[in-house]
Amino acid sequence: MQLKPSRQHKKSTLLIGILTMIMIFFYFILWPSWQHVTEAKAQMVVVQANLRQQEKVIKSIPELRQGKTEVQNQLEKLEKPLLMEDEWTQILLQLEDGAELSGVILDGILPQEAKENEQYVFMPFELQMQGTYWALVDFLRFLEEMPWLLNYETLTVKQEEDRLHAELHIMTYYKAKP
Repeated sequence: MQLKPSRQHKKSTLLIGILTMIMIFFYFILWPSWQHVTEAKAQMVVVQANLRQQEKVIKSIPELRQGKTEVQNQLEKLEKPLLMEDEWTQILLQLEDGAELSGVILDGILPQEAKENEQYVFMPFELQMQGTYWALVDFLRFLEEMPWLLNYETLTVKQEEDRLHAELHIMTYYKAKP
């Protein structure tokens, strides 16, 4: 005698089979896909963080460019050669020519006492001059363009009638003799 499975037993077996198929489907198909989604989300978080960091860098580019320009200007000033001891007459002639071209009257070029250390001789001097505001500005620009390293210590300006009288203290450098 063989027992016939009941209808409920058939339904239970069918339900267990369907659940088993769903679990197998989930385990072999959906679970790996879900892990890929989780990994993709983690990668997306990393990419978003990198993008935010790159946006900050991009926003700072104008500031960096300005800083770069300032650094380049400083380097150009440092790259100017030092005066050689025999170039004093040349610098004096150039100062006179620059003053004349700018419309400035040089009242005096007064060398001061030289100071030296092991490597350099520091030669300060004072320029006494007069002219209009724009003439003095042009002359100062001329001084900036000179091919030697000059350090402008102080500038004193006094107005007398329609002219300005100015005193400019400049420090020049040249290599000390061994």
